[in-house]
Amino acid sequence: MAKIPTYNGRQVESRPLGAPQFSGTGPDASGLVRGLAQAEAGVIRLIEKSREESESAQTKEAALIYDQFEQDLKYNPETGLYKRRGKGARDITNQGFSALDKKFAEITAGIKNERVRRRFTEYRNGRRESFGREFNRYEFEQNEVYNDQVDDGLLVTAMQGAALAYKDAGKVSEYQALVQSLVRSKAQRKGLPDELTQMQVLKSNSALVSNVIQ
Repeated sequence: MAKIPTYNGRQVESRPLGAPQFSGTGPDASGLVRGLAQAEAGVIRLIEKSREESESAQTKEAALIYDQFEQDLKYNPETGLYKRRGKGARDITNQGFSALDKKFAEITAGIKNERVRRRFTEYRNGRRESFGREFNRYEFEQNEVYNDQVDDGLLVTAMQGAALAYKDAGKVSEYQALVQSLVRSKAQRKGLPDELTQMQVLKSNSALVSNVIQ
């Protein structure tokens, strides 16, 4: 009978083939995400910077137009507010405000950007306040000049009247009382102390008497 050979070495074990195996962890993309975020942030900053520069330029342009108008309003050699003196300066502050407000409305009508309009309005409000202080003071000074001109004219007229009525003692007394009243009123308006006021009254009486007896 033939013998069947036997093998004592390691035997190869066959196994069934399974489905392919894949790792659940993909490549690290966090660096790419951060880079994209930084790039986007950089673009946003550039856009914001460009917008800010544009709005700033528009605000400066509006302010320049307003300032040039105000300068001409004040210093024009023919029509400037500072050319008006004495009686001519009456109500000058309100008239200046009216002209400036009209120009402001004209400028803002051409500004479409709300932020630019708001910034220009803030600038203009500061300029308007400064203008008010400047011309309230100037108007007061010129009003004093006008009042002095009127008072001085009345004093001269009273002095002349007393001189012309030198033969009528009653008329002279009336003019003398008028002169004293005018001197006291002017001194009170200027806030002079009583002692200085009395000195001016005596001086005016002396001048009136001198005119009468000449």
